[in-house]
Amino acid sequence: CNLLGIVNGGIAPTGAAAPEAALPDLPAVAQNPRMGVNFANYPNNNPGSYAQARTAGAKYDRVTISMAATAGGWGGYDSLVSAATSQSIEVLGTLVQPTYPDACDTSISFGVWCVPKDLNLAWNQSSWGNWVYQAVNRYKANIHAWEIWNEPNLEFWAGSDAQYALLLKRSYQAIKAADPAATVVFGGIYRGNNIGRTVGFWNAIVADSEAAANNYFFDVMGFHLYDGGHCSTFDELGYMKSMMPVALQGKPWWITESGIRVWDSTRDGYATPYQQASWLISNYTYALYKDVKRYYFWRTTDAGDTAQPWGLMNDAGTLRPAYTAYQVAAQYLPTSFAFNVRYFFESSPNQTANRITFYGTPLGRVSVFWNVGPNPQTLTTFAVLNTGTLVAQDGSASTSTAVNGTRTFNLGAAPSFNSWNPGDCLVSSPPLILIEKDTRPPVAAMNGLPAVSNSTLVGLSWTGTDAL
Repeated sequence: CNLLGIVNGGIAPTGAAAPEAALPDLPAVAQNPRMGVNFANYPNNNPGSYAQARTAGAKYDRVTISMAATAGGWGGYDSLVSAATSQSIEVLGTLVQPTYPDACDTSISFGVWCVPKDLNLAWNQSSWGNWVYQAVNRYKANIHAWEIWNEPNLEFWAGSDAQYALLLKRSYQAIKAADPAATVVFGGIYRGNNIGRTVGFWNAIVADSEAAANNYFFDVMGFHLYDGGHCSTFDELGYMKSMMPVALQGKPWWITESGIRVWDSTRDGYATPYQQASWLISNYTYALYKDVKRYYFWRTTDAGDTAQPWGLMNDAGTLRPAYTAYQVAAQYLPTSFAFNVRYFFESSPNQTANRITFYGTPLGRVSVFWNVGPNPQTLTTFAVLNTGTLVAQDGSASTSTAVNGTRTFNLGAAPSFNSWNPGDCLVSSPPLILIEKDTRPPVAAMNGLPAVSNSTLVGLSWTGTDAL
């Protein structure tokens, strides 16, 4: 496509992208307590890779810890944990891949990883449970969160719904025995794919008579967001949460994977480097709007995958524009907020321009604007304060001054991403972040009730103020 991304009157470079060029050294961004990456350990658990992740603002790294890989010893994982810890990066360990055939239920055929055997036994009577305990006990000084499997709603899990529920139960028991303070994460499910499978997992957990007394065997729900939510009026995370059994609702959610593959030039099914940067900010903003407590970007480097690169930088260490966009998100999007709203502007054709605003943040009132439609949009909105700071995805900032109480934003078109579905929006227009330094959120208070009421109906009233 030929995308004109209009940002403050300038034309953003999109469409056919130039070959990657090394970006200048960037100042480190403070680690964001909600943001992480995947596979910062690549290549070779190099502390330099972790240093680059930390400089981007990442506080966490997600890595797979394989039972089969530890059959030859723990040295590789010892080096990984040491490298991460040296850069103040906290590891999320995703526990996978029983050793074949000794730890496998060989009666169940499998495609990726086998189903552990003896899950019907107590955790300390099975090879899987004892290995989980060993892993947690070995690294509990440095690793405080453990994810049980990867995308069990896809081909990674070959067992039944009830068997995954049992895997989660035994893993939870082993983890808590080794480290009662550890966080147990439900294996990140891939979007709403095979939603019946996911609901089956949840129902099997709730049906366990010991579940309610043991936090239903997990502390956090893992989810792989990818293209959902930011490019549509459909609230994918909200829908998935609504499908949970009531007993499980209210648990925090972590996005343990979300990313988009990238190519240096326009290629069907891939984002250009500049589009990857746009995608990152709008996707993370949507996740933050849903109050996702952690967000792990997929991934730090390309991890040797030359056919489908995904990294914030390539394996040679060359930074992509998404690296800077990650820094922008870590620095300017809120770590906490009082409340937020999302608004699709009805004055725009097909409601394609949208805004997510966070109130009561450490920076004040923070709004993110982007377009999801095929045509550029000129958006005029009410200005809360006369002046604000406007930040683009490349980190450039300018003063935004209201005119007659309003602000006008020129939003580019969302790229046509796939030739087989030209109207499918997977990448938004380049987002704009507006910061208005109103650091005092609105205050509301209920008025008192009458001392005596002779009616079964009692009127409620409240007052609110929004001092700037």
